Amino acid sequence: MAVGERQLCVICAWRGTCNKKFSGGGASLHCADFTRDIALKPPQEIKKVNILLTGKPGSGKTTLIIKLVTEMISQLRLRPGGFYTHETKEGFFRSGFKIFSLDGKEGVLADTKLESPHKVGKYGVDLKALEEIGAASIESAVSNKDIDAIIIDEIGKMEAISERFKDAALSALNSPKIVVATIQHEGNGYIFQIKNREDVKLIEVTEANRDRLVEKIIPMMS
Repeated sequence: MAVGERQLCVICAWRGTCNKKFSGGGASLHCADFTRDIALKPPQEIKKVNILLTGKPGSGKTTLIIKLVTEMISQLRLRPGGFYTHETKEGFFRSGFKIFSLDGKEGVLADTKLESPHKVGKYGVDLKALEEIGAASIESAVSNKDIDAIIIDEIGKMEAISERFKDAALSALNSPKIVVATIQHEGNGYIFQIKNREDVKLIEVTEANRDRLVEKIIPMMS
C-alpha cells in the first residue's frame, strides 16, 4: 500500500491515524487488513471547505464553536488545535476578553482597563497575548500532523492588528485541514477578503438558529 493510500482504507478511513503496525521499507507500507474502499475519493479530489461563523455581538458564535469542538472530538474523532475567546464582565457589562488555546495556554486578550498602544473601541489589546497564544496556536495546528482541525475565535479588528496573526490565519485557511472560525459580522479590508474566498462557507449565527447549527455544520466536516 502506497503512503498516499492510507486514508483510502475501508478499515481506517477518516481516522486520521492508523493504530495498525506496518512493516516494509522504502515508499511502501503493508497492512494485512488493508481493503480499498472504492467509494472514497483520493485526498487530492476532496475539496475542503473553510467554515466561517458570523453574526452580531451576543449572537452566540463562541458558544457554538465550543459545542462544535466537543462534537469534533466525541463524534468525528477529530483532534482540534487553535484557540477560543471568552468575554469578561464587571457587573452586567462586558469589560474585555480572555484567550484560551486548546493546548492549555491562556491570557487577557483585551480589557477596558488595559494600557496598550493598540486600541479597538474602548478596549486595550494585548498584542503579546494575541500573538503568543492566538497566532502561535494556529501556527502549531497548521504544522502539527496530529491536528485535524483548526479553531480560530475570532477574526476581527483586534486580531487584524497583528500581521503575524493575519499570516497565521491565512496559512490555516490555505492548509488542507478543516478550519472552523468566527469572523466579525461587519468589516472591510482583510475581513472582507476572507469572507469572499471561494473556499469559504459563511454561516450567519442568530439567537433563533444557533441551537440547530451544530447538526447542520458537523456533516460538513466529515
